[in-house]
Amino acid sequence: MNFYISLAEIMSQNPITVPFDFTMEETAELLLENKISGVPVIDYDGQIVGMITQTDVFKMMISVTGLTGKKHTQGIQFAFQVEDHPGSIKEVADIIRKYNGRLGSILSSYENVPEGFRKIYIRSFGLDREKIPEIMEEFKKITTVLYMIDHRLNKREIFQ
Repeated sequence: MNFYISLAEIMSQNPITVPFDFTMEETAELLLENKISGVPVIDYDGQIVGMITQTDVFKMMISVTGLTGKKHTQGIQFAFQVEDHPGSIKEVADIIRKYNGRLGSILSSYENVPEGFRKIYIRSFGLDREKIPEIMEEFKKITTVLYMIDHRLNKREIFQ
């Protein structure tokens, strides 16, 4: 009795692949649309030069949000719904800078917002936690604060 399965028996005949110059976002979208956990990366000649998996996408997401290394234990993430006009993100970022905060990342999305608005997510470092109530009051004067997460204190405040 043979208990071995050949690679040809389980391998896809026409596997989904991505070119080596695809962005991680394009690859993540392809993984999601096809409900697969990884894809081979090919060069101009169609030769496999690597593999991208969901784990790689997760690592990239963590990296671009600024939640990497030891700094994540001290960062504060804010989420806002702002009017979608030039300068709206800068207005919020300027408040963080005013309180000597450093911007670790700024992400933006148009998902689940009314027309003319967007959500922004800002991770900051170096804010004086005693000044948070004062900072929050300044935010509330110019925009809608959705939530704040202080990763060092594991404190979460949801406003919407």
